[in-house]
Amino acid sequence: MNGPESRNNGPSVANLSYTNVWWLLMTAMAVALIVGLGALQAIRLLALPLAILIFSLTLAAALHPLVSWLEQRMPRLLAIVLVYLLMIVLLAGLIWAIVPALVAQVQGLGSLIPDLAERARELIDRWDGSVSGDPFTNTLISQLSSLGPALLRLPLTITSILSGIFLVLFLSFYILLEVSRIQGFILSLFPEERRAHVDAVLIAMAQAMGGYFRGVVLNGIIVG
Repeated sequence: MNGPESRNNGPSVANLSYTNVWWLLMTAMAVALIVGLGALQAIRLLALPLAILIFSLTLAAALHPLVSWLEQRMPRLLAIVLVYLLMIVLLAGLIWAIVPALVAQVQGLGSLIPDLAERARELIDRWDGSVSGDPFTNTLISQLSSLGPALLRLPLTITSILSGIFLVLFLSFYILLEVSRIQGFILSLFPEERRAHVDAVLIAMAQAMGGYFRGVVLNGIIVG
């Protein structure tokens, strides 16, 4: 009597197990999809703050050797102020020499683009009337026409860039001023036996980031 019942219970238990596994798999995939989309959204929202933080750390690492050298002759705060004053003067001179002329010329080009697009259309119509109906030509002319407003928004873009530069300078100034406390706080997050290794890794990272930044600046000066 028990034999057939046990045989009948076997497939139902197996089906129930397969159903549970399927629901668990679907739930795990749904959770993974939600977490992945959330991570992508977080990265998109935090891209600019993270970029500013990384640039600030890189700039602080690049200026740290010069600040340390001046610190042997004056207080650290005064050394940092002198280094930043020199850097700000150089940046201001560069901006004063390049940006106004660049903005004026780009805005002039942007105001001429609609007229140039219309002249291009007239020239194409004169060359061959059938070409004016070509989708590629119409798309090209429309893209040229829409480029004008984008160029006219260039001053706002430059203002945003300057705001980012100010934030980078401010954060890097703070990092240089409180580098010892920041380093001590980071080391305090690790066990005592690992702190020496973590400290060596931090120093190597700072040297690599600072050396890269100094190399890029030197390369830019040579090319300029």
